[in-house]
Amino acid sequence: MAPGAVQQGAQQALPHASSVAGTAPGAPPAAATSARGGASNRIDPAQIPRATKKAAQGFASYLTRSASGVYNPPAAASDFVVQDVGNCSPRYMRPTLNQWPDRLELVSMCSMPMGLMVQPMASPAAGEEGLAVVDMGQAGPLRCVRCKAYVNPYFRFFEQGRRYTCNFCGAQGDVPTQYACALGADGRRLDAAERPELCRGSVDFVAPEAYMVRPPMPPVFFFLLDASHQSVSSGAFENACRSIKQLLGEIPQPDRARVGFATYDRAIHFFSLKAGQTQPSMLVVPDIKQVYAPCPQYLLGKLEDCREMLEELLDSLPAMHKVAPPAEAALGSAVQAAFEALKPTGGRLFVLASAMPSVGLGVLKNRAVNVAADTAHKLAAPADVTYFRMGQACAEYQVCVDLYLTPQSYMDVASLLPLARETGGGVQLYSPYNPALDSPKLFNDLRWALVRPTALEGVLRVRTSSGLTVSDHYGHFCQRSATDLDLPQMDCDKALYVSIKHEERLPKDSEAAFQCALLYTTIEGQRRIRVHTLSLPVTEVLGNLYRGADLEAQTAFLMRDAARGTGSSAFKLLRERTFERTTNILFAYRKFCASSSSSGQLILPEALKLSPLYTLGLMKSPGLVGSDAKPDERSAWLARALTAGADRVAPMVYPCMYALQTVGPGAEASGADPAAALPAPSTLSSEHMLPTGVFLVED
Repeated sequence: MAPGAVQQGAQQALPHASSVAGTAPGAPPAAATSARGGASNRIDPAQIPRATKKAAQGFASYLTRSASGVYNPPAAASDFVVQDVGNCSPRYMRPTLNQWPDRLELVSMCSMPMGLMVQPMASPAAGEEGLAVVDMGQAGPLRCVRCKAYVNPYFRFFEQGRRYTCNFCGAQGDVPTQYACALGADGRRLDAAERPELCRGSVDFVAPEAYMVRPPMPPVFFFLLDASHQSVSSGAFENACRSIKQLLGEIPQPDRARVGFATYDRAIHFFSLKAGQTQPSMLVVPDIKQVYAPCPQYLLGKLEDCREMLEELLDSLPAMHKVAPPAEAALGSAVQAAFEALKPTGGRLFVLASAMPSVGLGVLKNRAVNVAADTAHKLAAPADVTYFRMGQACAEYQVCVDLYLTPQSYMDVASLLPLARETGGGVQLYSPYNPALDSPKLFNDLRWALVRPTALEGVLRVRTSSGLTVSDHYGHFCQRSATDLDLPQMDCDKALYVSIKHEERLPKDSEAAFQCALLYTTIEGQRRIRVHTLSLPVTEVLGNLYRGADLEAQTAFLMRDAARGTGSSAFKLLRERTFERTTNILFAYRKFCASSSSSGQLILPEALKLSPLYTLGLMKSPGLVGSDAKPDERSAWLARALTAGADRVAPMVYPCMYALQTVGPGAEASGADPAAALPAPSTLSSEHMLPTGVFLVED
């Protein structure tokens, strides 16, 4: 066996029904017969690794670090409880490799991506401790004098605790007198176990005034509703008004929160919420070329003071716009006007739209007519830069745009997408909108967007130890510098992917350190710095890279890389590139780590045994399947692909399917987890589907 090979127990061999090399894997047994008596010469489908709902059997508790170093975390979609003992939870940062290569040549040999899934606001699971909040006063947290990394469990203290060595760049500095502490016989500070920043991989620091450009603003929620003919006639407008009214009581911090409303058709209608009014007054903006926010000081009202007035407004809006609503929709102009209203404070802009913008700013045309298959990928790119520039302007003033799109036909989501992408927002598509089916979903999506844990006015940076550097970022954000990402909002569901590359060889027996720092404002109005730190062992053995590979993080990279390429590359080329990336990884494993195995076996590393399955699923996804997918559905899928957390990656490429006809009466899990009533997931194969069956697909 070649040097660095993984032991036999760490690889997956797929036996053929007959030992014939060179056959294509995964064919149905009935199609795999030979001329010599019908013996199969293909891989037995029953032997192919399949994803299960709980892919990490045996992981009840996961320690982020052990005496022997770091071991692979459980699958993100499985049930596990994390104990933070120095490294951050994999819910916050999940590396593609849990043992880090010491040099670039090793990365080139294995072809695996080097990077991190970063989800700084991820919610802890039941049974896990929340992040500790540390207040160090106006001095703020201790930081490296050179690279500005934040103090963490891997800082080393010496000279009786009066000096430190940074684990990121090796710089040495003085410890402030008020923070100094004597050292024990093992060289650790005596108070290390009592200070969360010295014993945990994740911590929230209270930010001093030096970290604030302005005082934290109150949370602002502005709702912009399409009142054009298409929205009114489909029922989307009335459903939106009813949903928002029901959700007013769920908006957090009602004593601080500010709320605003506007509707639009061929004109823009704001509603004044001036204190002392008995009912809102409508302010109409007829000029949709030179838009503005009329009386901006009255457009946002404190929720606690104007809730009854808002409920009356939402009750009256459907009737107000029901009589002969205009067919035109000035969506671009309305977004620009709402942005002008939010400029002084920033905030969250919820856009509920049904019709393609047809007048005013950012007019779009139907591009999805007579599109040739070889040019279909161009529909995934914006028609022009109008909404990209709007998104960048919104991000500069801390305005996040969330799109809730309810069209009956093509809407050119690809052109509208930059509004959400540049501001840290999201896209929800309900097409074609059906009130009976989509109204509950719209309500639940709006509710979750309002109540889920969210960071406001965020700035994020990922630091690496010497010899490594961040080379790229994937996700929804605005980037105005090479290192910092502006995030007007970052919720618990959204994740970034950060690519890492070598600048020089890492020392033997060292560790590679990574730190994500998010400066943000809480919904309560406190400025904080959330710091996640991860330290991984460095290896010079190729086999260790495969042993420490993380399937979901690597699949996330494939998905985001493909999503970024849409619009500029043909779908066929993207599928080929995705396929080639996976085959290169598996070929390198066979060549360098399992060369002594029989040529009649497909050898897969244990950690990546589902990689072919996930790759094939990704190639069939709406983002890559080509002209078979509707352009708007593809664009909405691409938005999800760029922001999905690690726990959502696998379901997006390989959904769980349940055969509901196997569930007997009385199988409901009363008083328990509803998932307990579901049967075991079925294999995603036509062989396991019955014409008379009822199947539930969770994607």
